[in-house]
Amino acid sequence: MSFSGLILTIAGGLIFGVIKGTILNVIASNIGANIAFFIGRYFVRDFVEKLIKGKIKLIDDKIETNGFLTILRLRLIPIIPFNILNYAAGFSKLKYNDYIFGTVIGMLPATFIYTFFADAILIDSTKQKEAFFKLIIATTLLVAISFIPNIFRVKINKVVKKIDL
Repeated sequence: MSFSGLILTIAGGLIFGVIKGTILNVIASNIGANIAFFIGRYFVRDFVEKLIKGKIKLIDDKIETNGFLTILRLRLIPIIPFNILNYAAGFSKLKYNDYIFGTVIGMLPATFIYTFFADAILIDSTKQKEAFFKLIIATTLLVAISFIPNIFRVKINKVVKKIDL
């Protein structure tokens, strides 16, 4: 039960434009993410726990204390397979509030960029420079947001080191 939301996100941008498309894409992708989360939480956890024989505790320990930031960081990395992340978050002990807020905030930048990209494709041929410029912006933003998790990690580590002193 896995379908790439990227196809639907691009379709949303093509059909509805940037603003309306982004809003609808965020709503739809979060509905799908929540369904997968609850399937993981209520139907898959016991199976996974038997499959990996107790190693789920390592995941639970990590995600229980830093759930929001963990999900947020993972959502900001465009190459992370969100379908797997949704189910994995569900079968972990991640608090639902951490999951939903990390998911909404973390998905927003890439969703906007993909929707913006799709909308740029529809610009008529008389505005090719504008379309090309929008595609460059979308690509640059997508690459830039993939660095955000590392920036967060570095800043958080600096704060933790100051507190320990």
